[in-house]
Amino acid sequence: AVGMNQLNLLNEVLGGKAVQYIPHGIDTNFFTPVHEEWEQFTCLFVGIHLRDFEVLSQLAFELKKRFPKFKLRAVIRKDYMALLPKIDYVEVYSGISDEKLRELYRSSSLLLLPLKDVTACNAILEALACGLPIVTTDILGNRGYLDESCSFMIKNNNMHDTIDVVTQLFNDESLNKQMRKNARIQAAKFSWEQVAKEMVLYYKTNFDY
Repeated sequence: AVGMNQLNLLNEVLGGKAVQYIPHGIDTNFFTPVHEEWEQFTCLFVGIHLRDFEVLSQLAFELKKRFPKFKLRAVIRKDYMALLPKIDYVEVYSGISDEKLRELYRSSSLLLLPLKDVTACNAILEALACGLPIVTTDILGNRGYLDESCSFMIKNNNMHDTIDVVTQLFNDESLNKQMRKNARIQAAKFSWEQVAKEMVLYYKTNFDY
């Protein structure tokens, strides 16, 4: 299982035999942070699967009211563009290179990712590896990858709570910097090298290899 919220279902189907949580991995050699200043008041949103576009649009409107320089960058497929408001402070990227995606992670203030559900999320792993603080939804699948040192997980995508923590990360530079360091530390737990070791141990423990 790559998400903690998959364990019960898999145990029911397989009777508990050889069911184990092993996290998804990330290329921590490619997705890396830089020691440059990020663009203040800039949130990054990445992906389409099980993303809550309605909540994201509401957050964008409210954050723009509070922060006149607010900007939302969204990396999505072209056929999902209609789900975002067509306004000048929402920048949409589609079909970009891995290098450009890495640049967006590195230069944003935080990853803003309201979700409907999740098991393992590549955007979260990529953001962690690039040293980006994360504001996302409190879902069991996320808890295997995130903790309070590098993220804020919001129950039920509560609008007020989300805006409050984004405000903290915008205004408190020392908090933002510390969470960036913590994000990279957290990402090391999910390097492909580390995940491979866990997979090898799993097979050795459960199968005659």
